[in-house]
Amino acid sequence: MNKELRLSSYQESWVTEFDTIKNFLDNILLNLHEDIIHIGSTSIPSLKAKPIIDIDIVFTDNLDKIIKVLENNNYEYEGTKGLKDRHAFKYKLNNLYEHHLYAVLKGSHQYHNHLDVKRNLLNSSKNRTKYSTLKEKLIKDNKKDRALYTNNKTELISQILMEERTMKTIIFAGGCFWGVEAYFKQLEGVNETEVGYINGDGTTTYKKVCEGSGHAEAVLINYDENVISLKKFFYEV
Repeated sequence: MNKELRLSSYQESWVTEFDTIKNFLDNILLNLHEDIIHIGSTSIPSLKAKPIIDIDIVFTDNLDKIIKVLENNNYEYEGTKGLKDRHAFKYKLNNLYEHHLYAVLKGSHQYHNHLDVKRNLLNSSKNRTKYSTLKEKLIKDNKKDRALYTNNKTELISQILMEERTMKTIIFAGGCFWGVEAYFKQLEGVNETEVGYINGDGTTTYKKVCEGSGHAEAVLINYDENVISLKKFFYEV
């Protein structure tokens, strides 16, 4: 019987759990793979997510060997599920955090989709909110139909991908970020802004920055380069 769909607030422990699984996979795969990447909603701080970690094993060749190694280490190969160049696996034990594992061909359509969605959600508070709100509604309406849940996210994910491939991102630091943000928001072609802190060590607060933590107040700007050029930004600065 399928488990009911769940939604959780972001958990910092997901980073540690991913690292544990990654170390396990690195040790069994040795040099068969190119990289292991934490993808999906659990990889985005502040985003609500199903508490299941999504992981890509990135490969260029050796797929048959990768499948064999994983099957010998308690993974069940589930095929491509209709998606070219993405091979799904299910872990059969419960000694690792629940996760979805995929072997994805480097440079493929699926590979770029996963990275582009992650990059956009990391950079766009607007899309993080949209995505969380949609998932909350879908799970509230129907906690059991996973296919319906997945299919109804497709349109928003397509919009996110289109935006990521047409919009550009730049970060400016320059004194009080509220003033910098207010100024750049007025420019035609600026789609979204978000304030925060860059440089320095670890996380910080406004009070700590004022006390000399070493961080700089900064503004992340998403913009349409067909409307406003990078040169225009530097001219405005």
